[in-house]
Amino acid sequence: MHIQSNAVAHERITSLWSGITCNTTAGTVYALDLSDRGLTGSLAYFSFSNISKLEILRLRGNLYDNRLSDDLPLHIISNWTELINLDLSNNTFSGNIPPEIGMLTELSYLNLDSNNLTGHIPVEIGNLEKLRELELSRNNLAGSIPATIGNLSLLRLLYLIPKDLGKYTPQLMYVDLSKNNFSGEIPVTLCKATSLHMLDLSQNSLSGTLLAFSNLTQIFTLSLYDNRLSDDLPLHIISNWTELINLDLANNTFSGNIPPEIGMLTELLYLYLDSNNLTGHIPVEIGNLEKLQELGLSRNNLAGSIPATIGNLTNLHTLEFPNDWGKHTSCLQYIDLSKNNFSGTVSQIMIYNQEINGTLAHFNFSSFSHLTYLDMSINKISGGIPVDIGNATLIQKLYLFSNNLNGNIPSSIGQLRKLQTLDIRENNLNSSIPPELGLCTKLIYIDLSENTLTGPLPLSFSNLTQIFTLKLGQNHLSGELSPHIFMNWTELREKNIENNGFSGYIPPEIGMLTGLDSLFLNNNNLIGPIPEEIGKLGVLEYLWLSENYIEGSIPATIGNLTKLRELYLKSNNLSGNIPIEIGSIGMDIINFDDVIQLYLDLSINNLGGAIPAEIGELDNAEKS
Repeated sequence: MHIQSNAVAHERITSLWSGITCNTTAGTVYALDLSDRGLTGSLAYFSFSNISKLEILRLRGNLYDNRLSDDLPLHIISNWTELINLDLSNNTFSGNIPPEIGMLTELSYLNLDSNNLTGHIPVEIGNLEKLRELELSRNNLAGSIPATIGNLSLLRLLYLIPKDLGKYTPQLMYVDLSKNNFSGEIPVTLCKATSLHMLDLSQNSLSGTLLAFSNLTQIFTLSLYDNRLSDDLPLHIISNWTELINLDLANNTFSGNIPPEIGMLTELLYLYLDSNNLTGHIPVEIGNLEKLQELGLSRNNLAGSIPATIGNLTNLHTLEFPNDWGKHTSCLQYIDLSKNNFSGTVSQIMIYNQEINGTLAHFNFSSFSHLTYLDMSINKISGGIPVDIGNATLIQKLYLFSNNLNGNIPSSIGQLRKLQTLDIRENNLNSSIPPELGLCTKLIYIDLSENTLTGPLPLSFSNLTQIFTLKLGQNHLSGELSPHIFMNWTELREKNIENNGFSGYIPPEIGMLTGLDSLFLNNNNLIGPIPEEIGKLGVLEYLWLSENYIEGSIPATIGNLTKLRELYLKSNNLSGNIPIEIGSIGMDIINFDDVIQLYLDLSINNLGGAIPAEIGELDNAEKS
């Protein structure tokens, strides 16, 4: 429905009897609820003068339902003097909150959150002395909060933050200011709001310390992530938060140690301290948090060993180790997490970029029966990939890239039937690719590049019908490219097998990969012509065929590649004339307001004849 002129809009709205409640005695409408009706347009031309006794108005929706927009019209608001409940949330209203909002002195509930409102909060908001709930979060409000908000002595739920928050509103239980542009320090008077259960000030630019939170002994949820808060974590404050379930201080600049008193928060389910400047050891008292389900300590400067007491966290689902932890544990010889009680429940392990020197020999994958995500990339882990990795049968994403792993890829990897991402690039693996990998039919992303893998591409790869990205470059792989495999890779977007020893022809079936945007076959031993079917790859942007033994002429169908950005045919045995159709490459990406570089390299071949004039028309091409 789209709100148009008054007459049309009134006719349509009054027909929605399910959203209208009347006072049959007085013969007036006192409640109008049009939430989630898919309304669009503006309220500017709609008059509520005929329903001036309205007490409840709800037009809330979400971005997919009501999409009411434009400013909040002053002449409408001033007519709603008996309104008790006003909910305009989850729309796209813009502009300022009008001062006339202060005329609605009967309001007990006001919800304007999740819109595009800007400007300051009007001082007149303080006139709404009967207000119990005020929600203004998830807008673009800025500036200071008016002191008049201290007049709202009945307020129990507040989704914004006043300068004197707590001083005059001790009954406050819920405060949410998340996702705005507020700055400055959190007021110390917050400590007087001793009834607070939930406080969310996340995703702002607030500064200062945690001193304002000292008396919040009933707090259940404290979310302060993504601000500019600093200083140490004060132990005398933390020890008061014994009811806390969710503590999120991530992405600030807190420094100093994690205080041992953290272990007193025994009700915690979620603890996020990542992306700060914390130093020192992880306290052994962390093991007292036996209800903990998620623990984030990464991207800090923590040192020392991981305390054995972490094994007490039997409910842990996500475990993210601190950044640079491995740099301070150089004596580590192997990684053993299997003897902890949490091993059977953990679903995610992230130990990336730690400079760990150990092996995976004692990891005991069999113990991690719920593991779905493992990232141990960018370390110095050596030795082989354990055979028992096949016992982690629920794993979906496996990242072991940028280590010193050697030996073979175990055939047991074929038991990971839920595997979607396999990234073990930049190691020293030197076996053939096991055919059993083709049993992992849910694979979307494979990167085995920059190893010393040998042998052919397994025919079982034809089973990988969902594969999106395949990177095998810079290995010692060989053999011919089987057309049988190509026929099933209809979802493939990137294929990179550069710098190997593949031989034989480029199969015509390559033309079936119509979604391909990148094809890197350079630096191999390929022979024969470029198949005409290459012209069917209509979305191709990168085609590298250089440094092979490809012969024959360049097919005219290459001109169909109108999205092509880079064409490298250098150092082959190509002959004949350069087709005039080559002047069409990249035409779909040329934007005459911006210069987009096109790369064309046909050098070191046996091409003859004149250079087509059409190439000269590619003014923004770099030619060789």
